[in-house]
Amino acid sequence: MVGSLYASCDDESLIEACRDSLADQTAVIGLTLLDGLLVVRLLADSTSTARALFVKIWEMLRPGILGREAVLPRIWQT
Repeated sequence: MVGSLYASCDDESLIEACRDSLADQTAVIGLTLLDGLLVVRLLADSTSTARALFVKIWEMLRPGILGREAVLPRIWQT
């Protein structure tokens, strides 16, 4: 499973916190900040692993970037 996530972000400490929380994962994950654009690339052995990791990253980024609570949209539960 290969996936990408993009976010407008310039908070280096938030990105470092994401990196630290993902350090012990079995998937290969790369977080790169390019001129205010966060690029997350992921290579995992299953879709469920990839989804769980992307949700984990999203839950960390949403409060830091938008100042809003990370409540999963209902559509993501289908």
